Amino acid sequence: MAALADHIAATPLIDQHMHGCWLTAGDRRRFEMFWGWAYRFEAYTPAPKRKLGYYALPLLWHARVIGWGNVAVADGGLRATFGYIGRAPRERKFRAGLESELERLRAFLNQGDAAY
Repeated sequence: MAALADHIAATPLIDQHMHGCWLTAGDRRRFEMFWGWAYRFEAYTPAPKRKLGYYALPLLWHARVIGWGNVAVADGGLRATFGYIGRAPRERKFRAGLESELERLRAFLNQGDAAY
C-alpha cells in the first residue's frame, strides 16, 4: 500500500477522456465539493481568461488532488508547470515521484530534459 500512497500522477481523477467527453457541469460541482477547489478544463477558454492553463490536469498525491500540471513540448524539450492548492509537498518522495513521471512522459514523447 505504501507504493500506492507514494505514487504521484498527473491524470484526471475520473478518466472520462477515454470515452470522448470531459467533466460535465455536475462533475465539476462534485469535484469542487469533494476536493475544495474548482477544476476547469480550459483548452477552449480564451488565454487571457485561463486560471489553470491550457491543458491543466489534476495532480494527485497521497489520495488527494493537490493541484494541477501543464506539460507541453516547446523549444525542443518538455516544459512542465505546476500549480498547487496551498504549497507544494516538500517530501523527497514527492519530488522523486514527480521526476519519475516526467521522465516517463519524456520517454513516451521522445524528448530531452524537462524544464519547470
